[in-house]
Amino acid sequence: PLEPAELPGAVYAEVERLKAQFLSEEWLYKRGRRRPEREVKIAGDVQVIQRVHKASGGLLRATLELKGDRLATVSLSGDFFCYPHEALAELEAALEGKALAEVAEVIGDFYAAHKLETPGVSAEDWQKVLGA
Repeated sequence: PLEPAELPGAVYAEVERLKAQFLSEEWLYKRGRRRPEREVKIAGDVQVIQRVHKASGGLLRATLELKGDRLATVSLSGDFFCYPHEALAELEAALEGKALAEVAEVIGDFYAAHKLETPGVSAEDWQKVLGA
């Protein structure tokens, strides 16, 4: 069985020393790692866009299919907490078919209507990752 134990002070000191390096944009997006944003034109006015945004509550990822200025499909993911957990799929559905200009309003209304709890992730963070 495991027993609780305190980590040596040297471990905490090493964490502090390495924190700046491993949280930097240069390290997070260095060659061989995912790019923070990618846009691919599929056909005519159809694009697939991938975006990443680091909020204080975690990393947000969005994969969007844009037809003209409208969100055809939206996939949201990342390493953050969301309560209720099914709300993320509902937010994706609420955004589909909306114009980019409407995204901020849709997200704001969604947070208010669903009592959405995303610690460290605000409606503004979602707007950033969605490009609104």
